[in-house]
Amino acid sequence: MNLTKINKLKIVFEDEELIVLNKDAGIITHSDISVNEYSLVDLLKENNITLSKGENIYRPGVVHRLDRETSGIIVFAKTDKAFISLKKQFFLREVEKVYHALVWGVPSPIAGKINIPITSYLGKKKISFSQNSKEAITLYKTINTYQNKFSLIECKILTGRTHQIRVHLLSKGCPLIGDKVYARGRNMKENTNKNIVNFITNYSRQALHALKITFLHPIDNNILKFNADKPEDFLRLEEVLFED
Repeated sequence: MNLTKINKLKIVFEDEELIVLNKDAGIITHSDISVNEYSLVDLLKENNITLSKGENIYRPGVVHRLDRETSGIIVFAKTDKAFISLKKQFFLREVEKVYHALVWGVPSPIAGKINIPITSYLGKKKISFSQNSKEAITLYKTINTYQNKFSLIECKILTGRTHQIRVHLLSKGCPLIGDKVYARGRNMKENTNKNIVNFITNYSRQALHALKITFLHPIDNNILKFNADKPEDFLRLEEVLFED
């Protein structure tokens, strides 16, 4: 797959200090020493977008990340001053991030707070209460359901741990549709609509979209709020699940 050809910059906002994009699913945020492949950073450079130095040569302008298969809103710093300010806001949990997730099952309760630490184990993230675990907090509410089999859930993350939403929703018995790591082995019930069965079977990525972000402008401290339109594949999955 040649991501250079299929991915175009979807700019939501840009000024001299920062740029906000609607990221496509299927492209990584940045490469690193162990993963050398085409990334969103490369796409920005190809479009002559100047980025801050960032933390290292692999992460110019990167103040947060989205998983490869997650679509939606993402922010990059164009200047070092903006980078410092934005990183501080993320560190202090001053950035509001809202996601929509399509999942197996219905969480109980249908809305609430998940405050369960996350740690790494054999290359996967899992809930854990060991000393090496990191605090992870997710607020969630169920927006729509289909026959107690599938749900559309809105998540607001107060921390930014890797795979946080995926692992936290798994802890509620509701892994993301299409999640190749945390939803493996999930099977459709016999009485599930065949159209839904076929669509989910062929759905190629985890059904998670970064919908909204709110933060302070790094220079004038004005409140910035941005939305990222859901991609066609996500909208189509919603339609298939909830059209009845």
